[in-house]
Amino acid sequence: MAKILVVGGAFQGKGDFVKHQYKIKKQDMVCSLPMLMEAIEDERYPIVINGLHAIISEAVRKQEDIGFFTAWLQKDYGGFWEGSWIIISDEIGCGVVPVSKEERQIREQTGRLLCKISAQADQVFRVICGIPTQIK
Repeated sequence: MAKILVVGGAFQGKGDFVKHQYKIKKQDMVCSLPMLMEAIEDERYPIVINGLHAIISEAVRKQEDIGFFTAWLQKDYGGFWEGSWIIISDEIGCGVVPVSKEERQIREQTGRLLCKISAQADQVFRVICGIPTQIK
C-alpha cells in the first residue's frame, strides 16, 4: 500500500471512502495520540490516522509538543514515513480566521503539517459530498 492523504470538510465521507477503497476496518483506525504511538510501537502497517486535525488540536490544547510529526517527516522517528500509511484530516484552513489565538495556532499547525504530509504522500484525495477526487 502507498502513502495516502485524504482531506475534506467535516462529515464529507472521508472515512467511508478509506474504509471502502482500501478495505480498512474502523477498529484499525487510530484517532488519538496514544493510539498512534501504540500502532507505531507495534509496527502495525498500514497506519491509518483518522482525524489528524483532532489529534493536533488536542495536543495544542494540552500544550504538548507536536514536533514528533515533523520528526516522522524527517524519518527520525521509528520509520513511520518508510511504512505505508493513510492519513485522514478535516480541512480547517478555509473560512473565517478564528478570533482565539489557540484556534489560530491549531489551524496554522494543522495546515503546515498537511502541506508537509502531502509532499511525502504518493496520493492525495479531496472528498466532498462523498465524492473523492485525486489531486495528487
